[in-house]
Amino acid sequence: MTHHLLAGGARHCLTVVALLMLLAGRVTVWYLQASSPPRCVVGAHELNVEVLSLKRRADGSLLLDTEVRSAAACPALRGARLRLSWYRPTTLLHRGDVVHAEVRLRTPWGTANPGGFDYRLWLIGRGYVATGYFSSVVTVRRAPVSSESQLKRLQRSGMLRALVNGDRSGISDGEWAVLRETGTVHLMVISGLHVGVFSGLVYLLVGLLSRPLGPWLPCQPRTCGLLGAACAVLALVVHTGADPPVVRAGAMVWAYTACLLTRRRFAWWRLLAAIGYLAILAQPGVVLRHGFWLSYAAVASLLWIFAQDWRPLTRVRGMLAAQLCLALALAPWLGATVAQQPLIAPLANLLTVPVISLLTVPAALLGSLLHGIPPAAALSAGLLRLADFTLVLAFDVLAGLADRLPVVGYQDGWRLLLCAAGAAGMMLPLERRQRLLCALACLPLLLPNVQTVREGHFRVSVLDVGQGSAAIVDTARHRLLVDAGPAFPSGFSMGEAVVLPALAATGPLTLDRFVLSHADIDHAGGLPAIADAFPGLDAPPCRDGVAWRWDGVRFDVLQVSGAASRNDASCTLLIRNAGSAVYLSGDIGRNVEKQLLPRLPAGVDLLVAPHHGSRSSSSVGFVRHLDPRHVVFSAGRDNRYGHPHAEVVARYVANGSRIWTTGMDGALIWESSRRDQVLPTR
Repeated sequence: MTHHLLAGGARHCLTVVALLMLLAGRVTVWYLQASSPPRCVVGAHELNVEVLSLKRRADGSLLLDTEVRSAAACPALRGARLRLSWYRPTTLLHRGDVVHAEVRLRTPWGTANPGGFDYRLWLIGRGYVATGYFSSVVTVRRAPVSSESQLKRLQRSGMLRALVNGDRSGISDGEWAVLRETGTVHLMVISGLHVGVFSGLVYLLVGLLSRPLGPWLPCQPRTCGLLGAACAVLALVVHTGADPPVVRAGAMVWAYTACLLTRRRFAWWRLLAAIGYLAILAQPGVVLRHGFWLSYAAVASLLWIFAQDWRPLTRVRGMLAAQLCLALALAPWLGATVAQQPLIAPLANLLTVPVISLLTVPAALLGSLLHGIPPAAALSAGLLRLADFTLVLAFDVLAGLADRLPVVGYQDGWRLLLCAAGAAGMMLPLERRQRLLCALACLPLLLPNVQTVREGHFRVSVLDVGQGSAAIVDTARHRLLVDAGPAFPSGFSMGEAVVLPALAATGPLTLDRFVLSHADIDHAGGLPAIADAFPGLDAPPCRDGVAWRWDGVRFDVLQVSGAASRNDASCTLLIRNAGSAVYLSGDIGRNVEKQLLPRLPAGVDLLVAPHHGSRSSSSVGFVRHLDPRHVVFSAGRDNRYGHPHAEVVARYVANGSRIWTTGMDGALIWESSRRDQVLPTR
């Protein structure tokens, strides 16, 4: 008997291992294909693309999500998703329009920084084959009029489009900020919660309508309701383009319907694991989506709580328990993925989720589906206005709650593990005192990050800000920012998108001083975002000879007066302790290099190369005198200036220096306690 049990357990384990290996192989093959598109993709093309969504930037340019309809020069592009910019649009575009245009494409890429958003993985996970821009637009074929013409006249039209068809491009940056600060971003997608509520309402509606027709129907009204809900969810999956959260929720609805119709029961965790397995097998890109993992973590935690039947819960207590459960269970996941945990989120969700799920989403979806039926045009318009009214009320509540409590994030690994253990303990059927102890394990998440640099040492983090410059210098008790990265006419700022998250991820979110090398946009563009975040920031004007000492580390500002250009007038910074030296050289050229050589040490551990590695800098004498152990070129990948220049790179290589480029290696972190080591982020 024991032998048979062991044999059965071994077969079960082998089956699980085989299934996991199959899944790993599927994801690996997909990732290799998605991250290395065919060579013909890069370059100029003449394409027909359909507009899936579009967003107008602050400078009037357009950002479009498109799907290729025809591509003569590169058949691999047919059916591919592209993310394209149109910098000088000459006509008004709408969702569904087909554009015949000449475009220039490149493979997906993005900056890589501590605490930063990985744009490259985001693109790959959502199936984008390339990014690029329109070089010219030849013709546009208009799409037929849809329900979006009605949505545009409503106050929260961008949010309603997100709920109706998953197009979130119409949500403004200010609206996104409110949603992030209140932890309610999930409300602006067709989530599993929305699908569940929608299917439940369809079940009730079909069941009620079926009762008078019961004698003439082949099945009971309850069965008709279940089948109607399953069909409605299937239509919703098709309508949203098989969005992963909708597929997961739809699969749960279908599985639950099948269990009820066949009168069979399955363990909920097996059902959820099977659906997750099949979802990854069918759509491997979901493994790169934070929302996919958060969605399954949320469902698993709720099922764990409510499937145990530890004690009967009233509706009010059930809602409170659900929000507390989600707040605790998702805290470690949010810390490990998006690194933002608004403390106001449980209250914000408690106030807005019932309204959005029970009123806004059903009214918006039914109004959109009824738009194409002429007899129901008035009903469609009324439902859309109702959805807009409820959404306005809910968003006003969220705007009032924003910034009421702080947002915590960017915790160390040990704190996330401790919180995960505490959250798991809270969901176990323990005594009240034991659960209280488990809840206390989550308190370290509220503590700010601490500085990890030892007394007398310093750390330099050269950030990946594209074709620009920004660096964070940390000592034992102080933080310095040198330059703030570029900003763009579209309104995108590296100061907000890269520098501030990097500050929060690498230490306490404080800043003692800011040094601006010079006022060019690639160095100073992100300064407004930094000034808004730190209103009382010490940013003295650049003057040659200014020096200060922090925690056993000396800082010297070196500048040549009477320089011929802003680049040559750069404020450069020499940082030294007892055994190490780092030089941040700004955008100086060869003439200034020659004048500064007598004031520079003969040998440095880390050099941020002058002017991003341009040919007009890094002279032979400069390279030989500084003899840097590591050289960092702060330059964007495939930038139009050709930085760093091959001749300059060869000069440093011949000198024996180790070469790093932010555009290829991501942010680069060096510490004086480990002089020989540079840690790349990518």
